Amino acid sequence: MPLTDELIKNNGATNNNVNHPRHYNGNCSLECIDAMEIAFGREAVMSFCKGNAFKYLWRHSNKGKQEDLDKALWYCGRVNSMLYEGEVDIQLNTLVTKINEHIMQGLKTGKE
Repeated sequence: MPLTDELIKNNGATNNNVNHPRHYNGNCSLECIDAMEIAFGREAVMSFCKGNAFKYLWRHSNKGKQEDLDKALWYCGRVNSMLYEGEVDIQLNTLVTKINEHIMQGLKTGKE
C-alpha cells in the first residue's frame, strides 16, 4: 500500500499542523513544500524531507512527542510518493513500521 496523506492520517497523523499547516500556506493556493519543489526541484525537496524526517525522529522524545512522530511519517510519505508514485520503498516502509511500533508501545505504556 503506498504511503499517502490518507495512510499517514490512518497511522495517527490527523492534526492539521502535520498534514496541511496553515502557517505554510502564505497568501497563495500553494503550500510551501509545493512552492519549494517548483523553486528548487524534486531532488532538493526530497533531501529536505529526509532531513526533516530525521530531525523529527531525533527530537520527538524531548520536544514534540506524538506530533513530531506524525511529522516524521508525513515527510517519509512525501518522499515515498515523490519517488515511487504508488510503489512502496522497502526501507521507508520499514522505517514507518518502526515509528508506528514505537507509537503503539508508547500508547500501551503511557509514554512516547
